[in-house]
Amino acid sequence: RILCAAQPPEPNRDDPVISTGIDMQLMDANSNERQKSVYRTTTSPCFGCHRSFDAFGLVLENFDAIGRFRTKYDDGTVIDASGTLPQTFGGAPVTNAAEFAAKVTTLGAFSRCMALNLTRYALTQVVGGLDRNEAGVCGAHKRFLSGDGTFSSLLREVLVSRTVAVRSIGGGI
Repeated sequence: RILCAAQPPEPNRDDPVISTGIDMQLMDANSNERQKSVYRTTTSPCFGCHRSFDAFGLVLENFDAIGRFRTKYDDGTVIDASGTLPQTFGGAPVTNAAEFAAKVTTLGAFSRCMALNLTRYALTQVVGGLDRNEAGVCGAHKRFLSGDGTFSSLLREVLVSRTVAVRSIGGGI
């Protein structure tokens, strides 16, 4: 999940068209991630999902698999880490990871997702299964939005929420 947004179900990998497309992407050592993304975001059925999340990966392309910053791929090609956020996250253009982070953190979706995940962690719940505590998450998030906007205040609002304060053994309330 990206920013706690629901993703469509994965395609049926038993479908030969889909499995061939996936295999082609995995075995393609000559294309960089932006080139592979063009394929995924313009080819059916891939584009249905990839249009909603490939941009998040592309803005992080300056970082290799272990997090080292780079400006070029191994073949010398300059990395283009620009992108456009999906419409569900405002559709704003970004030029790099720093600009991406600045824009995403201004979205209510970011802090709400943090509140949701902090609540899950506090209740020792796995992803999913928090529906009965949704009101508590919303309340903590609202109080956070009216505060100073720091991570500390978000954590405090989650921890003092009724959802966490009156939890029972086994998680939840």
